[in-house]
Amino acid sequence: MKYVSTRGAAAGSSFREALFSGYAVDGGLFMPEEVPRVSADTLRQWRALSYPQLVQNICSLYISPDEIPVQELGALIERALSRFAHSEVVTFKRLRDGLNVLELFHGPTMAFKDLAMCCLAQFILYFLQKEDKHVTIVVGTSGDTGGSAIASLRGAKRADVVVLLPAGRCSRVQELHMTTAMEENVHVFTVEGSSDDLDEPIRRLFADSEFSSRHGVISINSINWGRVLVQVAHHFYAYFRCTDGGGGGGGAEVEEEEMPTVEVVVPTGAAGNAAVAREQGHGGRAAGFAQRKSAGALGRDSSRTLPPGVTAGCVARRMGLPIRLLCAVNQNDVVHRALRSGDFSVDGAVKPSLASAIDIQVPYNMERVFHLCSDADTALVRDVMTRFYESGQANLPATLQNAGGALLECLERRRHLGRHAAMLAGERLPAVPPFRCRSCLALQPADAARRAQGLPCDGLARQVPGGG
Repeated sequence: MKYVSTRGAAAGSSFREALFSGYAVDGGLFMPEEVPRVSADTLRQWRALSYPQLVQNICSLYISPDEIPVQELGALIERALSRFAHSEVVTFKRLRDGLNVLELFHGPTMAFKDLAMCCLAQFILYFLQKEDKHVTIVVGTSGDTGGSAIASLRGAKRADVVVLLPAGRCSRVQELHMTTAMEENVHVFTVEGSSDDLDEPIRRLFADSEFSSRHGVISINSINWGRVLVQVAHHFYAYFRCTDGGGGGGGAEVEEEEMPTVEVVVPTGAAGNAAVAREQGHGGRAAGFAQRKSAGALGRDSSRTLPPGVTAGCVARRMGLPIRLLCAVNQNDVVHRALRSGDFSVDGAVKPSLASAIDIQVPYNMERVFHLCSDADTALVRDVMTRFYESGQANLPATLQNAGGALLECLERRRHLGRHAAMLAGERLPAVPPFRCRSCLALQPADAARRAQGLPCDGLARQVPGGG
C-alpha cells in the first residue's frame, strides 16, 4: 500500500513516511492511494475476530509486510491494547428500540483516543528502534488527545512528548492526566486560546518540512493517518456486534446481499469519525447524513466526526461495510454547516461546552472527507482548503455539493443530546425518534467521569479515573 497527499503531492509514499510526516510537503494530509474493497467472505471471517485481531487484519491491508511483518504487527497491536481495563478492549451494549452503544473508553485515560494512540505509539517506536533514531512529538489538545499521548509514550527513551494545553479549556480530570506525568520525556505547557488557536502554529511548524525533518519533529494528532487507520476497526467491530443477533461472539454468518445497514452516530470534532447532529445544551437539532453508493465517492467524517472517527467511518464504508454515518456536533457546528449548505467557514471563536474534546471550529480531517467525496480530485481539495485556511471561509463548489448530494441525505431530527456519544444515546431514550435503519449504534468515546462537572446533569455517580 502506498500513500498520497490529499492535494496531490508525495505520491508513492510508504506507511512509514506517512506516519512520520503528519502533513505532506504540499500541506495536505496523507491518504491511501486506493482503499481496498473487502469481500463478503472476508467480512464473514472477520465477524468472529476479537477486537485486537480485527485491528491487525485491517492494519495489514494498509501496512506492507516489507515495512512491518505481519507477525510483528500483531505483537505491536497486542502490546498496545494489553493495558485496557476490559478483556474485550471495547464493549458493546444493547439498549432498546434498536439502539446500541459501543464503549470505547476502557483505556488508560478512559477516552477513545487511547485505542488508536496506543497502537500509533507502538508503530512509531518500532521504526525508531529499527532505525536507532529519536523524535520530538508535538501534540495540541482540546482535552483528551494530550493525556492519551502521554499515557501511550511516557517513559519512552526514543521519543519526547511536548503537549500544548489550552488554559481553562479542559476539565480538571483531563488536565491532571497531563500535568501529573513526571517522566523525563513528557513536557506539558499551558497556552492561551483554544485548541484551534494552538493548531495554527503547529500547522505552520509542520509546513516547514525541512525544519521538522532536520529536528525529528512529528505529530500524533489526527492529521496522522495512523490514528485514522486504527479507528477504522471501531466501525467494523460495532457493525458485527450490532448484527450478530446476540451482542456477543461470532454470531450468524450473513450473506453480503442480506447484510443490513446500521446507523452509526459519531461525536465529531476534527472530523476523524462521521454525518452530523447538532447539539445545543441538552436538547437540539440533529442533521444526519445518510450515505449512498455513487459512481466515485464515499462517505465522510466530521472534524474529529469529521475527525478521525468520521473519516474512519467513511473509509470503512468505502471498504464495503454497510453503515450510514451520523455526525454529532455541538454549537461549534462547522461540519453541520458545510455538509448541509456548503458553508465551510469558521463561525467566530470556539464556544466552550461540556464536551470540550469536540469544541473545534477548524475540522482539518474534512480535507480527507473532501478527498473521498471528490473521487480524489486533488486540485479541488487544494483549492477549497487553501481558501479555508487563508480566509476562514470556503463555499464548497458545485462538484463537491453534487457528490455530497449523491452520497448524503439530510434529515432534521430532535434528540436529547448529552455529553459526547450520549448526545444520541443518553438516558432519555423516549426523546429519541425511530431510526431510519433497523439498528442504530452510538460510539461512546469517553467516560463521563473525565468531565466531572457534567455529572450532576444526569444524576449518576461515577468513579473518576486516577491521574497520570
